Amino acid sequence: MRTHEPAGPISTPLVGASDDRLEHGRQAVQHGGVKHCDCGIVRAGVAVLALLCAPKAALAAEPKPETTKHPRLVLAGGPTIGPHRFGIETCQDDGRCDTAGSFVGIGGTVELRARAWRPLYAHARGLFVGNVITTKPPYSGLLGAGLGFGAYGRWAMARAEYLLVFPVGDGMFPRPFADEDGMTDTWGHHAGLVSAGVRYKPLQRIAFELWGGLMIGPKSTRAAELEETEESTLLSFLVGLTLSYDVLP
Repeated sequence: MRTHEPAGPISTPLVGASDDRLEHGRQAVQHGGVKHCDCGIVRAGVAVLALLCAPKAALAAEPKPETTKHPRLVLAGGPTIGPHRFGIETCQDDGRCDTAGSFVGIGGTVELRARAWRPLYAHARGLFVGNVITTKPPYSGLLGAGLGFGAYGRWAMARAEYLLVFPVGDGMFPRPFADEDGMTDTWGHHAGLVSAGVRYKPLQRIAFELWGGLMIGPKSTRAAELEETEESTLLSFLVGLTLSYDVLP
């Protein structure tokens, strides 16, 4: 009976080499899984950031409503104090004093402002005041109309204007310690006003304004019989508290 010998040596699998290959494969799978996990965390973070930023981006993309800081047409009005004129005071030996020819105006004003360029406005003014001095006054009141130019911000204002004034009365008044008219004070019709003030806007179209300034003029000619004529340019004040309304925003 013949036995067949193997043609060559029989190869037997190396157990150690197979284990090494399995270990390398396991490590590769583990490293790939870690990398895959890291990529998943990054994707999740990007998605969360996108969700958080989306509302802000949408709000930024929405057009904001236009707000006009400087309205086109403004109507304003309120009480005023001024102008004033110092009178003539005479004192006697017994200490008694008497004053005549004084003027202190209290009344009101109305303004209409039209925007020229940004905060710059042209305005027209109506002025009406009465003389609160009732003892020997030269005039009972004053009417005026003005044209000017000014700058108006949210918190402050400044302007300059020309005033055409008309005193109410004949300008005649008694001397101190006299009962009959013996003196005259003739006022001109031209004056200027430079003023500044503060503004406060409680509402979008309404503002309160407190302002005051120097009124230069009108010219005054004070005369009496047998006395020299006194000519001067009146320097007085004008103070007002106005409420303004934006007619055309």
